[in-house]
This record gives sequence, C-alpha cells and structure tokens, in this order.
Amino acid sequence: MASFSEAYAIDKETGKRTDAGYRVCWRYEGKMYQRTVENRVLAVRKSAWITDKVNLIKQGRADAPPQGADIGLWFMSEGKQGLPVDKTAENGSKTITSVVEAYLATRKQEVASGNLAPSSYSSDVYRLDEFKRHCERERKSKLADIVTGEFLGAYRSKLLDAIAKGKTSPVSVKHVLRTVKACLKWAYKQEIIDAMPRVFEDYAKITLPTPPLAFYTVDEIQALYKVATPRVRLYMLLGLNLGYTQSDIATLEHGHIDWATNTVTRNRHKTGQPQLAKLWPTTAALLKENMTNPAKTALMLLGENGNHLVSESETAKGKPIKVDAIATSYARLKAKANMADDSRGFKVFRKTSAENIGKSEEGRKYPHLVDLFLGHTQKSMAKFYANPDFTLLFEETDKLATLYNLSTD
Repeated sequence: MASFSEAYAIDKETGKRTDAGYRVCWRYEGKMYQRTVENRVLAVRKSAWITDKVNLIKQGRADAPPQGADIGLWFMSEGKQGLPVDKTAENGSKTITSVVEAYLATRKQEVASGNLAPSSYSSDVYRLDEFKRHCERERKSKLADIVTGEFLGAYRSKLLDAIAKGKTSPVSVKHVLRTVKACLKWAYKQEIIDAMPRVFEDYAKITLPTPPLAFYTVDEIQALYKVATPRVRLYMLLGLNLGYTQSDIATLEHGHIDWATNTVTRNRHKTGQPQLAKLWPTTAALLKENMTNPAKTALMLLGENGNHLVSESETAKGKPIKVDAIATSYARLKAKANMADDSRGFKVFRKTSAENIGKSEEGRKYPHLVDLFLGHTQKSMAKFYANPDFTLLFEETDKLATLYNLSTD
C-alpha cells in the first residue's frame, strides 16, 4: 500500500528546515520507491492510484510495467511515462545528414579548443559531403538503411573500382573510408546506432603505392632561386635552412630570433617540439629586408596586404576556407621556371635538406641529426647530444649553404 508524508529540506545557508512538498512511498516486487510531489492533494491522488495498481497487478487483473521501464516514473505518471525506448524505431527515423552534422559539430569544438587542426576538420567536411552525395544518389537517407554491411560494402567496392579505372587515387579513397568509419564509430559510441557493421574491421585498409622519393637537386634549387622574387627566395631559404613548412614560416615571430647570434629558438608549429637553428647569412639578410615592424606585430612575416601568410576560416555557411599565400607564390614560381607540371610542393625543400644532412658523413655517423633538423621528437636525443648549442647541427647546415650556393644577388 502506498503512503505519503510531508517532505522537508535543509537550507544550506540558514540551516533551517523548509517545506519540500509531500513524499509518496510504496513497495513493488520487494523494492521501495519514493517520489516527491508539490502538494497534499496530488500526494493523495498518486498514493491511491499506485495502491490500486499494485493490488491489481498482484491479482493478475492489470498489466505490470513494461520490461525495461523506469518503475518509479511509470507508477508516478500513472503509466504514461518511464516506458522503455524502442531503439530500433528511434534509429529508423534518424538520417545520415543529422549524424554527419552532429559529428562535425563535435569536430568543430575540437578545433576551437585546439585539440584538432583546422585542416583535419576541413578534410572531414569534404569527405563526408562526398559520402552524403553518394547516399543521395542511391536514394538512401535513413541511417538504418545506410549502416548495413551491404550498403557500406558496396560503397567501398565502388571506390575500389574507381581506383582501378584511374578515376581517383588510393590515398583519396583511404581518406574517405577512414573518415566515414570514424563518423559512424562516433555515432556508435553515442548510442545513435546499436552495432558496428562487420565490414568495418578492414574497411579503410587500402594498399598505397610506394611514394617516389621527392627531393630537389642542387641544379633545380638554383634554377628556381634564379627566377624567384626576393620574397619567394626568402621562403625557399627558410625551408632549406631551417626545415620550415608554410605554417612554420607563417608563425615565425620576432621574439624567436637572436640577431646577435643569428639563432632561432622556438617550438615547431606542428609538433610543438623545441627547435634551435642558425640562420645562414643570406637567409638573415633577406629576412631583415622583408620582416615586419616588431612594434606593430609579433609575426615576422605578413602578406603584402597585411594578412597572415597562412590562415583558415569559414564562409557564412560554415564551409572551411584555407588561404596559403606561400603555396600560391610557389606555384607561380614553378610556372615561371617551366615546372608547372612538377607535383613536388613547397615542403620538398625541407625534405631535401634533411636528405642531404642524412647522406653526409656526420649524418651517417649521427642519424639523429636529421630528426634534430626536422624538429621531430627528441626523447632519444638528450643522451646523444651533450652540447646544448647544437654545434654539430649548425656545422652541417652551414655545409648545406655551401652546397646550394644561394646568394642575395
């Protein structure tokens, strides 16, 4: 039989007891339940209903609460609430668009908090848009129709066929499948879908061709440098001298450079690993000619319009946009040097110097020099280098300056 009594609460500030409505208590299948209601009239009504319902259930004259229901809420709502959720029916109404939007919203939060690179988010948007377009072409929108081994397996087969016909690359397909898998795994963790399709076990396993070695010869470097503008020459020197990518150049600050020694001390933009490097005289000279006023901005280099050299933003509709003035300038340089069809990008300068350091006598003797130049993890280097001024690395990079033989003229 259900009963009720006045309920009280203790005010944390005054320590006094205050009224908190009425507490309804009852026992069902050996367990005690209680809920609080606002007033005595409601407590009387709920107690009477629960008492009658429990008795009728015991006599077999009324249905018990459905399996999986919230017993307390079911009785207090007089059988109207606390019912178990039908996940199958719920999932059947969800669409792939709603899931993708929710997933991308969480990825965007990761970007805002600094846990995800904007470029990774941009890639997710592009790849998932591609997957949604495929679903639309197949006239599939409901999640229940899409998250099946048959549909997802057919999508993978279609992409593999596109590789075989030369319509797309294995790298692109791998990115698409990996992104789709990550999105749906997220939906599974959020309990939006009940099970992961078995095809996901090796869904994104795509054999990639061995990439060709991408380096520049000394002759190619000199040919590019000869026709480059002073600003683009500086970009090339920063790549060859310091092992910088576009983002490293765009985030170089006045405070990173000690002009008395021409040394650069900073954390690499991508990895956060500390780097110590020394500017070649040519690099230092061009940097001083092109650098910003330190009284106006901390950044060493800005575009001609005063904007950041590399920036990421989005349109009013949320579409990600990346502006890379360095890559654009370099593409124009390659066209000017009759190398427009050359697929090697700006980052190859970094790789070229690393390769030349690795092939040197000291580089073969001390292979960690390459990692030190590239700003890779240095956990294994502390015991290897006792000299904190990186004298050995400076000597090797000076040799590169002699090898490339690039001047300000």
